[in-house]
Amino acid sequence: MRAGMPDRMSSREVDVADRTEDRLRRIEDRIEIEELLAHYVFAADELRFEDLASLFCRDGEFRSSDGVLSVRGREDIVAFFNRMSPPGTFQYHVVHQISITPDTQDDDLATGTNGGHVEFIRAGVPEVGAYHYDDVYAREDGRWRLKTRSVRMFYLVSLDSYRATVVGLAPVAGGPKSPGTGQKRGEN
Repeated sequence: MRAGMPDRMSSREVDVADRTEDRLRRIEDRIEIEELLAHYVFAADELRFEDLASLFCRDGEFRSSDGVLSVRGREDIVAFFNRMSPPGTFQYHVVHQISITPDTQDDDLATGTNGGHVEFIRAGVPEVGAYHYDDVYAREDGRWRLKTRSVRMFYLVSLDSYRATVVGLAPVAGGPKSPGTGQKRGEN
């Protein structure tokens, strides 16, 4: 019998208890991963790159989805972010949606995607961008951490060029329409 279980539980009761314990563990894991993602954004926006790197596994990797960028290990992650966002940089991330999928074979692994927008002011130039992070999470030293974070930028442009850039992006599923009207936005 497992610790904390009464000696006289039927096999059905043990099965229900095991399933409940598994469900609770998955919920707790999801909450911990969501907290990890929040701490990442706070550390990034406050330019606390040592703290940000501590959220990665020791051999964690930050990379771009196109393969142009790849840095591995906490020390290299700190150096990369220090180069990208030197003192005096302003940045602000807004996460819009999060999807987390537990690994069915390994309780210490999960994958996820989260998307959002970011605002930067670097060297006096304001920029805005939209991104998705495709992540692999691993439990290391009893805590969930980022094993791999792959960034897909949809755009990152100066505010001066924002309208021309975003208006030129391909519309999704037939173009934007006002909800419930079937008309394109701006049509009467």
